[in-house]
Amino acid sequence: MVIQLHIEGGSSKNQDIEMRRAFRAFFEELDQAAQSQRSSLKLTLHGKRIAAYAQFCHTLKRDPETYHVLLVDSEDPVQHPGECWRHLRERAADGWERPDGVEEAQCQLMVEAIESWLFADPDALASYYGADFQKSSLPKRRNVEAIPKKDHLGKLEAATRRTQKGVHHKTGHLPDLLRKIDAMKVRQHANHCDRIFVSLSEKIGAPLTAARSA
Repeated sequence: MVIQLHIEGGSSKNQDIEMRRAFRAFFEELDQAAQSQRSSLKLTLHGKRIAAYAQFCHTLKRDPETYHVLLVDSEDPVQHPGECWRHLRERAADGWERPDGVEEAQCQLMVEAIESWLFADPDALASYYGADFQKSSLPKRRNVEAIPKKDHLGKLEAATRRTQKGVHHKTGHLPDLLRKIDAMKVRQHANHCDRIFVSLSEKIGAPLTAARSA
């Protein structure tokens, strides 16, 4: 089986390469599960989230033998946990329909955005940014999916402003941070991230145990 993740993110060829490598590092356990079953995990960055959805729908028809999965930011709170297609259909700014024959597991969300995953491992952020990193400026919520997207960049900028690497830069720092954070910690603090690992590993045939989430 080939599983292809169609991911929101990337804006240039170089950034696409860096983010693809970063996602592969973050999903290492899922990648290993696929290899154990002689399956493969493909990662494709599509830039804007609407482009990710459009390409997901297009490749469903062009390459039906592959198990295609859409992975985008939720942008807003998910009112019905685990019902990702419903969220994208009911969100006014999206209104995206679930294509015929597509399973629930073929839609996955980063809630409310990928930056929420960073808050699950403040020690990794402190190690990356080094001296003068202000861990106390980060949100204290155990459930990182409850941190509003509008607060993400402000909190990260406040924590990093005095560091040698400088203020947090989304495109400049995110690939390195995604490689550095502990995926299990993220799974324990973000239910929808845990859902990615559990549901896709089940599809592969090498089920991973669910993490204890908030």
